[in-house]
Amino acid sequence: MRLSGVCGSNVFVVGDNEVIIIDAGVDVDRVKSAVAGRKVLAILLTHGHFDHIFYLKDYIFTFSAKVYTGERVREYLADPYNNSSKGLSMQDVVI
Repeated sequence: MRLSGVCGSNVFVVGDNEVIIIDAGVDVDRVKSAVAGRKVLAILLTHGHFDHIFYLKDYIFTFSAKVYTGERVREYLADPYNNSSKGLSMQDVVI
């Protein structure tokens, strides 16, 4: 299922009984409705721009899922001046 959010960015909920969420730019309540009680296996980030990570802390809290991304994105996430991620714990992000 595709949802549109911050600045027109997309979030995808992919799977049947268990799902993966791709990106975090849509309000967590809308994504929670799309997940519909299914287990979230992971949150994948395509890149670190703020419109793709805006609600990431809420997703981690709500779905208790690990976040997966690449090394360059992780470095970008670690700098809150680049991406509005102030307060995001890097221990929640797996490469």
